[in-house]
Amino acid sequence: MKHARIEKGRRGSTKPLRELEDWNFYRKNEVLGLLRFLIVVAFVVQLMVEFGPHNVAP
Repeated sequence: MKHARIEKGRRGSTKPLRELEDWNFYRKNEVLGLLRFLIVVAFVVQLMVEFGPHNVAP
């Protein structure tokens, strides 16, 4: 779906405003989701380092 939208944007730059707003909203959600995922991963890694064996190579 992502690729189709990118191709559509490349072919005709006269995209409807509604679709453009939708695309921006999607991109924002994607970035927020990625940040949330990274925070969760960092938190889990920190817990593993704290409570796991302390001879783990960083």
